[in-house]
Amino acid sequence: NIPVKLSLEYVDDNMRWVMTLAQLTEIDKALREIAGKTAKKTEFLTFEEYQNVLIEKSNNDLASFLLSHPLVSSCHEGIYQRYNATLNHQFLFTSNYMSHFVKIQAGIDDTFRWNVSGETCEPWTDVEAILFITDMAAYVTPLVEAQQNYEKNIRRAKTKEELDKIVINYSAVPTVNK
Repeated sequence: NIPVKLSLEYVDDNMRWVMTLAQLTEIDKALREIAGKTAKKTEFLTFEEYQNVLIEKSNNDLASFLLSHPLVSSCHEGIYQRYNATLNHQFLFTSNYMSHFVKIQAGIDDTFRWNVSGETCEPWTDVEAILFITDMAAYVTPLVEAQQNYEKNIRRAKTKEELDKIVINYSAVPTVNK
């Protein structure tokens, strides 16, 4: 038997992105898990329960959107590449960079390392890390603000009919993603 490595190639604006079947399966599994958490019959919920379900959906949909729409940035080596933008990856980057920064401030030699989606970590300069932080903030901030607005509109609604009219759609949010 010869092992076969299946992959999907996506080309957009002269960028090539290849994902293995295992990576696609992982994303599909995560998206299905997120969708399952909010798939409740709304007619059996109280108004307050329905509001809470919609708020949870707005958060889960944002997580799903970030999982399936990586940040595109040229922060590292000037090459446009895709970077995971999930809350978990944002936290990992922040804590790794903070650790690096503290070591440098303490006079301990250290090299910060980060990675393109699906690749292993490589050394980054502090300038590249700061560019990444700036790009990530510019990409994620409008999406988080949209989630906050969805939640505000959900909390302001007075009836289930008003709640039914709220459309949560992160693809409609203008972002700076290349």
